[in-house]
Amino acid sequence: MSQRGDIPPMERLGVLLAGDLYAIPQLNKRGGLGDVDAVWASFEQRFRWVIGVGGNHDQFSGRCDFEDFPATSHRHPLDGSAVELDGLRVAGLSGVIGRSGKPWRRAEREWSALTARLLKLGPDVLLLHHGPSHTPRGLIGHELVERTLQGCERPPLTICGHCHWPHPFAQLPNGAQVINADYRCVVVVGER
Repeated sequence: MSQRGDIPPMERLGVLLAGDLYAIPQLNKRGGLGDVDAVWASFEQRFRWVIGVGGNHDQFSGRCDFEDFPATSHRHPLDGSAVELDGLRVAGLSGVIGRSGKPWRRAEREWSALTARLLKLGPDVLLLHHGPSHTPRGLIGHELVERTLQGCERPPLTICGHCHWPHPFAQLPNGAQVINADYRCVVVVGER
């Protein structure tokens, strides 16, 4: 698309990653747990910058955190933090809501506290791994994520993954817009 001129050159594009980038080498089933450092490195080499969150199947340098996978000038892993690049403020939270003891799991109370802190920063984009449920359309997610986004007076564009939706876009009753990037690449281009 970039080579055809449909979108700007790759070196001018940023990438937002919503997690679960690990694939079992045999490609015969979903799941597993493994390093995704090389996936991030591939994006770093080709694009202006990469911002992302960890999914519950992702490890970074053999760990389920970013301690040994620090931010660089082109790489910005987010877990309860935010970054502003090229005038775009992105806040992100890795992992899913659930009982601790498994990789990238957070109790509801911890998830709520971290998300409330991130939303106070006024991000343009909220990057999550675990997305909202949207019962009227039958979209799979977590009701706490939906309640949180519904409670926002000015909700940011939310990008998530984790659960596949048949359609990548949902709008909640309060106007919150959600893009589910599970299995997908979604290209968003501003006005030229």
